[in-house]
Amino acid sequence: LEVSGGLKSAEWISESLLAAVVGGGSERLRVWSLPEGEVALTIELGGPTYAEAHGNRVLTETSPSGQGMEGELLLRAWQLPDGEPQELGWVDPGALGARWSVFDPSGTTWIYGKDRTIYARPLPVGDGTYDRVVGTHDADGVRPRFDVNGDLLVTADGEGELRVWSLAGPAGKPLRVIPRPEGAPASNRLALDPTARWVYWWSFDQVDRAQLWDLEALPGAQPLELRRSGSWEHSFYAFHPQGECLAATTKDLTQLSLWPLRRPYPSVVKGTSSTAKGLAFSPDGRWLATVWPPSPGHARLLPLPHTGPTAVPELAEHSLYSEPVFDAAGQRLSGGSQSGDELSIVPLDGSEPQRLEGFLSDTWVGAVAFSPSGRLLAAASRMSAEKMLRVWKVDTGEVTAF
Repeated sequence: LEVSGGLKSAEWISESLLAAVVGGGSERLRVWSLPEGEVALTIELGGPTYAEAHGNRVLTETSPSGQGMEGELLLRAWQLPDGEPQELGWVDPGALGARWSVFDPSGTTWIYGKDRTIYARPLPVGDGTYDRVVGTHDADGVRPRFDVNGDLLVTADGEGELRVWSLAGPAGKPLRVIPRPEGAPASNRLALDPTARWVYWWSFDQVDRAQLWDLEALPGAQPLELRRSGSWEHSFYAFHPQGECLAATTKDLTQLSLWPLRRPYPSVVKGTSSTAKGLAFSPDGRWLATVWPPSPGHARLLPLPHTGPTAVPELAEHSLYSEPVFDAAGQRLSGGSQSGDELSIVPLDGSEPQRLEGFLSDTWVGAVAFSPSGRLLAAASRMSAEKMLRVWKVDTGEVTAF
């Protein structure tokens, strides 16, 4: 398609119609009929215009003064291909203190942001029109985008936290709050893919890869890195609506690359330089226990995907260096200790550990096992002058030495 004056945006409005805002002096909304490439419609817009296409409806903000968000904007809608405009009213973003604005894809609401707060104004604008609060963020720099189906508003703030809103939901209550993934930049250019599985970072400064954080992976997992040779500067991403793949312009915008996303990818979590790296799955398959620190000798619980819990629970302070084991009920954890007098049973609910007395402080406790009922715990010394096996009654702390 030959375009004179510069193409500002282009979006499909049906299988055979493509709409675009064409600049160069007086801006125009132009519609082409494809595959013939014939101009089906040209509409003079009367000033710099921002346009969104949702189905066969095009929604526009036009600044007759040329001041953009600093002056008044005329809101309009076109049901194409008929081309008859519907005037939705005038708004003054400067007077409102609005930093950004978007349309609800249904065309019934104009949404704008002021500082950390998101507002919605019913359309068309008329006497008695009032703005309602959709919700707020805890940090500045909020940026919006609608999900691919247009039902939900997704916003990111300058700290990288994402919030998902329903315009039909109660004011101030997001449907979901997604903390910034570990390792992701503190940026409002973090976004959510259409399936709400991947958080990704879109930036014109990304020069060699795309990074996607899998919300279904283990907490703290490294991002999936999609690489391609050549510079990625000024690249654009597009997700398949059902999450089948990601497309990106790569190699100095000379190639289009696609990566499948439905296949299983491993969760890679950085560990520690320690030689003790025991692992254990809980009997119900909900947790993975590791003895990698946050602090030396401290076990960590990771929730497994699609099992219910998503947050990493805080365990009370304890000493556990190797070979973690769960009881049969999956409610308690124990394991080897480098100091025999620190051997303990750690409840998963965060309550205080139960210390098990019997070994000397200079004893390294290696092997630990719960009985099938969970009423007994056995532990044996390792690399120690004392060669001993001890068994405790868990409920009383009574110990027997062998």
